[in-house]
Amino acid sequence: MNINFAGLIIAILGFFVAIWSVFYTRRGLKIQLEHNKKSVEPLAYINPLDYENLIGVKLLNNGTGPLIINSIEFINEESGEKHSDLISFFGSENILWSDFSMNLEKRSIIPSSLITLLEFKWTQANSKDLNSSKQIREILKNIVVSLEYENIYGDKINMPKKKLTFFDRNFIDYKKQFKKIK
Repeated sequence: MNINFAGLIIAILGFFVAIWSVFYTRRGLKIQLEHNKKSVEPLAYINPLDYENLIGVKLLNNGTGPLIINSIEFINEESGEKHSDLISFFGSENILWSDFSMNLEKRSIIPSSLITLLEFKWTQANSKDLNSSKQIREILKNIVVSLEYENIYGDKINMPKKKLTFFDRNFIDYKKQFKKIK
């Protein structure tokens, strides 16, 4: 019996190299899949707006992939009242809104885009609108936003709860301050 030891060693080494390459390829594919998922990850941001003639709340997608809303809930911390949209907190108020959104579940937001949850624009000459803006701030300052969304792979993401305390800042009436100086 004539055994070729050199051929046997080369065959055994070839076998181990083949097995090693299979495991290495599987690991590489797993890393590639993880990278693909992260490269299309949505990133939600609740943006409170409070300007001289505009009050609003917008939901932005600052990520690189589509954001699909699973559930969104607005909770008034003071009263415990809960709604799936912001406009419901102003049911009996007679306010002419610039824009608002309802029925947000299963809506999607493409990257670098937004949904206006609530928006109120006014002219400063109209005192009724100015009073409405104060009412809106009073209600919004107690709201907490809870959002669950998912990416295109179906991975669920819970955004940390966002309090809209931004609307509870102290404002100076500059016209009154200016009159005091004169």
